[in-house]
Amino acid sequence: MKKILSTILLSALLLSSVAGCKSTPENEYSFTASEDEDTNEYEKFLKGRLTEMPDTLVTASGADTAAYGVDTSDFVDDEGYTIRASEGEVVILAKTDAGLDRAVRQFANYGNNENYTFTYGEGYRVKALTIAGNDISEYAVVRPDDADECMRYSTDELVKYVRIACGVTLPVYSASDYVAAADKPARTITLKIDYPALGDEAFTIQVKDDGNLDILCGRYRGAMYGVYGLLSDIGWRFLGDGTEYLYEAESVDLTTDINRTEEPAIANRFAAAYPISYDLSVGNRLNYHGRYVNAQAMSKYGQYGVVREACHGLREFAGEIDWGGSYNGFNGSQPCYTDEGVLQAIEDHFRNYIEKRLAAGDTPGKELAYIDVSQFDSDASGFCPCANCLQVISREGSHSAIVLRMTNRMADMAAEYSPEIDVLMLAYCGTNKPPRQEKPRDNVKIAYCFYYDSRGAVCSNHGLATDECGDGLYSNPKFYKEFEGWKNICNPGTLQVWYYPMNGNEIAFQTPAYDTAFADMKYFIESNVDCVMFCEGDNNDCILNTALSRLVWDADITEEEYHKLLEEYFCIYYGAEAGRYMYEYAMMIVRAGDLVGCYNSWGSRMLEKVDPGYIASRFDYMVEMFDKALLLAESKEIQSRIEILKARMLYMGISVVHEDRYTNGSDEDRAYIAELYDEMHDLFETHNIKVLSEYGAPPEYDLTKAPSEHWYSYAWDSYA
Repeated sequence: MKKILSTILLSALLLSSVAGCKSTPENEYSFTASEDEDTNEYEKFLKGRLTEMPDTLVTASGADTAAYGVDTSDFVDDEGYTIRASEGEVVILAKTDAGLDRAVRQFANYGNNENYTFTYGEGYRVKALTIAGNDISEYAVVRPDDADECMRYSTDELVKYVRIACGVTLPVYSASDYVAAADKPARTITLKIDYPALGDEAFTIQVKDDGNLDILCGRYRGAMYGVYGLLSDIGWRFLGDGTEYLYEAESVDLTTDINRTEEPAIANRFAAAYPISYDLSVGNRLNYHGRYVNAQAMSKYGQYGVVREACHGLREFAGEIDWGGSYNGFNGSQPCYTDEGVLQAIEDHFRNYIEKRLAAGDTPGKELAYIDVSQFDSDASGFCPCANCLQVISREGSHSAIVLRMTNRMADMAAEYSPEIDVLMLAYCGTNKPPRQEKPRDNVKIAYCFYYDSRGAVCSNHGLATDECGDGLYSNPKFYKEFEGWKNICNPGTLQVWYYPMNGNEIAFQTPAYDTAFADMKYFIESNVDCVMFCEGDNNDCILNTALSRLVWDADITEEEYHKLLEEYFCIYYGAEAGRYMYEYAMMIVRAGDLVGCYNSWGSRMLEKVDPGYIASRFDYMVEMFDKALLLAESKEIQSRIEILKARMLYMGISVVHEDRYTNGSDEDRAYIAELYDEMHDLFETHNIKVLSEYGAPPEYDLTKAPSEHWYSYAWDSYA
């Protein structure tokens, strides 16, 4: 195919050369292609990038490539393309416009007008896929006769991604159909449930001596996670935003080296770009444990038996609870948790809820795994000040006592129906501190929030379990002590965690969180937590979520392996070459954060989170890195990602150096900062980047003011 294609392209070059000679004076550029706007876009791109344009240029995509004797519809990759350059004449043909975009970028970075040939996506990325030396075409996928929807989905995913990787479509059989079939592949990839040995979602991959491959599966999600484990062995990678990537390889042989058993280090895991989205992240074994599970998703993805994170369950059902006049909205926040009428109203509601679910056919511990009775959203001032409540609070030393007493009552009620119905409670904003005497029932799960209370908030710049913080507003020891207190009174494996690496203030800047995330996940795993919820909104694109998902699955990952993963994710998300610059930048921001004291990721301002001197001394280098990365961007989408991160970098850098290099700078410095300021504003508007909440850059901006002063004030005034 390649040899034939090269011959055709050479003919196309000769034809276009003749056409060019007829209409164009010697050494003058001619453009040969369809005259629609999309095609001219690529011409303009090359004019802006090449030091010397070719004498003749042909660009075409889709059906238009047939005019040059090439049918690009045969290309495997939708973004496939081919480039041929000879003696000043260049032909660039692609299957799609997206492929043409990639092609012109490839030529701009690596090609030349005189002698260059490059083809991408014509064939499959994995040229040969084998299992113990046996070609993948010799295999069938075998699943249980009683395979549920999640098992069927999992085998379909395996077939899909193997076909994309190497072009082989694996046939799928039920176990009995495979035994009965006469004309069938001799070898198998067999999925089968191994419960209780593998629980709900663990899996074992076994390449056997006879060349067959087994995936032993936990009963609910083990098949899905096992399939994606095998796909990772083939070379697939899946990021938290849905990005998919497959490494190119001449051959991949799946041998006994991949044999292993994997199980999650933390049983229930949920992460989102909160509050932006709660999308499932299938390839990351993530987001199956959140509170947005519906019946359809439960069936398709095996979301049975999961225990969501506690999240203000009473508020969620407040309109359905018949308070009977006993709840008068004390301080507009919490009900009276010692009022028998209130307690009976809560109990009646959740008893009715459980009975309705059971009557509908739900099974405890499967479709019906929990009830959430956690308190309304308020701080300690929102609790009832009646004499009974104050007496309990005084005796127990915490507001958590009155809430836990209510929770235990609901747990006793739920246990009447099944010990597999857990009852959820928050340790949050007033209930952080554990009580002295009251203990959670065996079926109670406490979700501790590393968040804030009346004394301050967690420090996001140091590990939760370290002693690096002082006694200031943002400090971890007090939260660590409270969490350890809950560990002492909770049954093993019943503690949950809300974790907040999010960016809630001055979101134009992304908070460095990669290093603290590693230490904190290790601490949660050592603490045997049951569920972790990452509240990661407006911070670090999808890469932090993807990394967190790996950390809470793999208890043994080392810090060195973690950073290799981070770099890999950056190179997938931002491109193989540009990603290295973006990873270097991210680690510089981590270092700039290490040099300052305690701060809070959602409460502190940007310039509290990085060392200004460090940023100022490296600002020009950062600009240079981003300019290089943009030149290396492999596609429009990747270019946009780099531009967004560059805009954030400029917001930080210009804010730091503005006084020295614009207000008090030389004419040359002032012109340089003004140029970058203009670029930053354009990028913020182009990509709709926010400064605070939903508010972005001001329509008109004042160069004499730093963006952290001027733009933030504009956004704050708009927000207020």
